[in-house]
Amino acid sequence: MQHNPVVHDEMTRLARPAPPLTARQIALLFPTGGALWPGMAEDLDRADAFAPWIDRANEALVGEGVADGALRGLLAGEGQIKRVATEAGWEWVGDFPLSMAAQAVVGSCLAEGFVRTQGEPGAVAGESMGECAAYCVAGVLDLEDAVRVAWRWARALQRASDELGLRMAVVDGIPWGQLEPMAARWDAVVVVAEAPTLVVLSVPIAHLGGLQAEVLAAQGNLLVSSNACVAHDPRLGARAHVWLEHEDFLASLPMRAPKRELWTAVGGVRRLTQVEELRANLRATTTTRVAWDELVGMLPSLGIRAAWQLGMPSKAYALERLKAEDDRLASMKMRAVRTLAMAMRPSIPPR
Repeated sequence: MQHNPVVHDEMTRLARPAPPLTARQIALLFPTGGALWPGMAEDLDRADAFAPWIDRANEALVGEGVADGALRGLLAGEGQIKRVATEAGWEWVGDFPLSMAAQAVVGSCLAEGFVRTQGEPGAVAGESMGECAAYCVAGVLDLEDAVRVAWRWARALQRASDELGLRMAVVDGIPWGQLEPMAARWDAVVVVAEAPTLVVLSVPIAHLGGLQAEVLAAQGNLLVSSNACVAHDPRLGARAHVWLEHEDFLASLPMRAPKRELWTAVGGVRRLTQVEELRANLRATTTTRVAWDELVGMLPSLGIRAAWQLGMPSKAYALERLKAEDDRLASMKMRAVRTLAMAMRPSIPPR
C-alpha cells in the first residue's frame, strides 16, 4: 500500500492528546430560570467561605420584604416553583421570584469557587434570568444587588404575564420552518432560540393544550415551562404600569464596568463593556428575544474549548442539542455543574 503523508499526518494529529484545558479556555454560563432541585445550596451552606454569601443574599431579600430565612428554606426545597396539570388546565405553584433569587445566589457562588481554585474564565454569559448571576460574576453588580434584580424582575414578569395570560413552553424536534405556522395559529412568539430545532415560545395559557397537541402530531415534543411567567416577549411592554417601579430600580442600581469578559444574547450577540450599555441591556431583556444559540455557537472563535453551565443540570440538554446541531461546537466540551465540589474540580470528564 502506497504511503500517503497527508493521511499519515492527519492520523498522527488526531491521535495526539489535546493539551490540558486552562481556565481561560472555559466559558462560565448561567442558565435561565426553570425547575430547581431540593438542597441546591447544601454544600455551599456547609462551606465556611460561602455560607456568608447566603447570609448576605438573605439580608438583601429581607430588605425587599421577604421573610427572614425564606431563602434557605427554598434552597432546601420549600416552595420551589413547579407546574402541574389539572382538570382545569395548567397551574403553577411555588415562589417564583424567590426561586430566581436562589438561582442567582447559587450560580454566583459556584463561579467564585471556580475562580478561587482554577483561575480566570475566558468568558462569562447568562441566559435570560441567568444574566443576574453573570453580572455579579463579571463584577458589574454586588451579590446583594444581583439577587435583588432577580427577585424584582421575576416578580414584575409574573405580574405582567398573569395580566396578559401568557406562559412559556419549550418545543423540541421541529425545525422552525415547520413550527412557524403552528406558532402563528396559536398566537405564540419565539422568546429564546436554544438550537435550530429547540426553541422557547411565549404562548397564551389557553392555547398551551392546542399547541401541544399539534406539536405532538408533528412528531415533536412540547414541555410547559416551570416558570410562572414569560420573558423576552414584546407583548410584555403593553403592561407599562408594571415596569415603572422596575425601571426606576434599574436606573438607581450602582454598576461597574466588567472585570471579566461579559457577553449577552439579548437581541443578538455582543460583548458588554460600558455601564450604560449594561443598564440598557437589563432593561431591554424583558421584551427582547434571546439568541442563546448564536452566543454559544460563537464561543470557539474566542478560543473557548469548554462551556461550564453553573446551575440546573436539566438545562444541559439544550447545550448538548446545540452542540449536535452546530458544527462549530463539535469539539466543545460541555459540563453541567451544580455543586461546589464540581465547580472546583479542574478536570473535565471526556465525552
